[in-house]
Amino acid sequence: MRAMLAIAAKDLRLLARDRTSAFFVLAFPLAVAIFFGTVFGGGTTNEASIRLAVRDAGGGPLSMGLRKDLATRPQLEVLPVPDESAGETMVRRGQASALLVIPADFDDRAANLLQGGRMELDLRVDPARNAESAMLVGTLHELGFRAVARAMGDVSNTRRMIEGGRAAMALSPSMTVDRRDRLLALLTAVDDLARHGDLPAAARGSGDGAGDGPAMPQWIVVKTTEVRDRRTGPSNAYAITFPQGAAWGLMGCVVTFAAGLAEERRRGTMLRLATAPLPLAAVLLGKAAACFAASLGVILFLAVAARLAFGVQVSDWRLLVLAASASAFAFSGLAMALASFFRTESSARSACNAVVLVLAMVGGGTVPLAFMPGFLRTLSGFSPFSWSILAVEGAVWRGMGLAEMLPSILVLVALGVAGMVLGLARLRVGDPST
Repeated sequence: MRAMLAIAAKDLRLLARDRTSAFFVLAFPLAVAIFFGTVFGGGTTNEASIRLAVRDAGGGPLSMGLRKDLATRPQLEVLPVPDESAGETMVRRGQASALLVIPADFDDRAANLLQGGRMELDLRVDPARNAESAMLVGTLHELGFRAVARAMGDVSNTRRMIEGGRAAMALSPSMTVDRRDRLLALLTAVDDLARHGDLPAAARGSGDGAGDGPAMPQWIVVKTTEVRDRRTGPSNAYAITFPQGAAWGLMGCVVTFAAGLAEERRRGTMLRLATAPLPLAAVLLGKAAACFAASLGVILFLAVAARLAFGVQVSDWRLLVLAASASAFAFSGLAMALASFFRTESSARSACNAVVLVLAMVGGGTVPLAFMPGFLRTLSGFSPFSWSILAVEGAVWRGMGLAEMLPSILVLVALGVAGMVLGLARLRVGDPST
């Protein structure tokens, strides 16, 4: 028993002395717990989680009231757009979850509610964000009922509704005389109340329960359409999930090549290469080239497999190759940077797995960006995952052109260059931890 305890104590002391292992045993799990707590906990209550582009084609009092109600929702970030085309472009680029178009006749339709009319809203959603779309539809129904309540609470508007209802009943060939007389008497009584300002509070929209009336759900219609590639759109669900799979394939390349480079440093292979008549930059670029080729091969292999096995239609293969090349370059730079911090394969593999996992979480690889607090969405701009996924989606099904994809491509190239420069700088000066 004493010997067993002595061995256990020795191993614990070794763990405590190994800073890398101790960090991933103690600190890293805490960081992961804090991350998910921030995403799914109280951190989302006061920050917008869904970016909604809004085009108000009418600009009337009711549509303006609807926009103000949307702006008060903490889970929404309302982004006014000048026209529908600009809003759809934002959705295709992943800059917004959906585009809401408030029609030009939104306010006018309120006058026809008693004649069987409806107030319509046009919601154009990103097909890759079904959860956010369902949430938006529910929110729009609720706030649309408030718009109906405002319309009913407007005395002049209510009287127009009544007059329209009277005219519709007078022209209805299927309504009996007795029923017409009773309904006309009812409308006359309501009209009298409206003239004297005695409309019920519910009709004035004074409370939150704008949808209490049994007929109100029939007065609001939210038409939902998907913003697809103008030529094909996502051919199936695999077209949406393929870019995420490709990004995770890149994760394996980063870990493998970073760990391999760290092991070569431990064995002295890098030292022998450094003393050879060969610039250190050439050595590093050679290692990066191998990682680049493997990463590019992973993405293209998955693309071909998705096409042949699952019928995924790629909008533009040339742009896909460009997006894959930029992604492979960014992750190759990341692998070289990470490898320069470690001198053993085990520590490099553990650290790289952890770092890439964090980048994947921040970049939307595990939790959709729409559900993240605002500051985490800002941080996602530093993750190659978010840019890689957007670039590949743009080529596969979002219907992006070269100009629309260019920002993602440039960011990925910049991240790759930064990784190469950092890795080369650390290899030249040596690892200060040793």
